[in-house]
Amino acid sequence: MTIETQEKTKAPFNQASAAQAATTGQMAFIIDLGFNAMDRDDAKAYLDKLADTVQTMRDQNIPITWVAMSDKNKLHPAEDSAPSRTLSISELEERGYFGPYPENGPNDDLFHEFLEQHGPRTDDAIYLKFFKSALMTPEDYADNPALEQIVRADYRTDIEFDLPKPGSFEGPSMAEYMQQKGLDKPIIMGAVSTNCDLCTALSSVAKGMQPTILTDMVLSWDCPEEEVNPQTSKLLWQDNVDTAFHADKMKARLAQIIHDDRQAWGLPEDTIEKITFGVSDDLSHQGHGHTPGSPATKIVL
Repeated sequence: MTIETQEKTKAPFNQASAAQAATTGQMAFIIDLGFNAMDRDDAKAYLDKLADTVQTMRDQNIPITWVAMSDKNKLHPAEDSAPSRTLSISELEERGYFGPYPENGPNDDLFHEFLEQHGPRTDDAIYLKFFKSALMTPEDYADNPALEQIVRADYRTDIEFDLPKPGSFEGPSMAEYMQQKGLDKPIIMGAVSTNCDLCTALSSVAKGMQPTILTDMVLSWDCPEEEVNPQTSKLLWQDNVDTAFHADKMKARLAQIIHDDRQAWGLPEDTIEKITFGVSDDLSHQGHGHTPGSPATKIVL
């Protein structure tokens, strides 16, 4: 499979498209793309599939937000100007969108090729996130010591540092941005399945949203969670592996969180029923009586 070149100028995500998105309530999150921890063939296969999925979402007028780790929460909202166009690598860098692996790695050329042909457009949003969850803010743990402890554990424990305090970040949060646009059904994909993807889903449930995780569009570590070393562990997609590989890892992690930390996260008792596992093919069936989040794809633990 190869990444096929497309014209860079596209039809804009105009007011009519925005109204359609508000009707369905959906917004896609493409989280923490980076491919230097992957085998090259696996990375290329995933990017080919992601290119198809991105095009399907654009055909369906589903707004897209590209998410990357940062030292702050910062929203670059979608622009209303027409016609829309694909942002250049330099424009992405100006916005702080590097992905989690900014160094010159072995698969950076694949990622750059993908970004140049299928990446963020002027009518897409870009969100830089400080936390694992794209929807978390300092306000979430300001009066919640248990959640603050969970968040703090995500970072280095051998040095002292202060987590961001309420009001540390300027502009609307991602959750506020979605609320402004009438969107409450995040469609989640990217990396890593059991970390940033699942945490974003949990935050969305805590904020009253209805998330779907596309199990064929996430990346997972190749080892048990307790053995993960980001410097040496490998990320897997493997399109010849059933998506149950990713779903099972997320189910196990979700069960652990529900058992240990449900109240700290502010999650309802029926959280499991509110998170849906779907697949990208569901997107092409929209308008034909099927959408991500159908009862057939509900998580069962």
